[in-house]
Amino acid sequence: MGDRELLIDKINELAVVHQKVTLSSGREADCYVDMRRVTLDGEAAPLVGRELLRLVADWDFDAVGGLTLGADPVALSMLHAAAARPTAPDRAKLVGFVVPKAVGGAVVRNRVKRRLRHLARAELARTPLGTQLVVRALPPSASSDSLAQDLASAWSRCLAKLADH
Repeated sequence: MGDRELLIDKINELAVVHQKVTLSSGREADCYVDMRRVTLDGEAAPLVGRELLRLVADWDFDAVGGLTLGADPVALSMLHAAAARPTAPDRAKLVGFVVPKAVGGAVVRNRVKRRLRHLARAELARTPLGTQLVVRALPPSASSDSLAQDLASAWSRCLAKLADH
């Protein structure tokens, strides 16, 4: 059985809830699919990462991420799966982004994510091949004029630690 079939089994086992559920809208449903149960599961998360990497194998990207909580485990699953590939040291650099709700509303978090993605592209030029980093935004990043400086400084510290190992 391949990753896709195993993942489908895990989704059916963990994510599909057959019971009355009150949705955030206040309406009731007899069935609910909670993918967090899959993306946060130790056995299923690697399957999510490998399957997503397979689906986007022909895409040219250097960052994965989104808004918490859904994107965190998905981005991290993809980073873990990319690192586990036999060709990982020769692969491009990859950055995961985590922008928690504490940063602000959806519009603010999306703006921060776009700024981080843009700023990370410049930092990738000085990053060794095969490096995988996760950038987690903190609440001050929503209004920080020094985000570029803060990211460059944190990136330098990470690269220095990597060089020491």
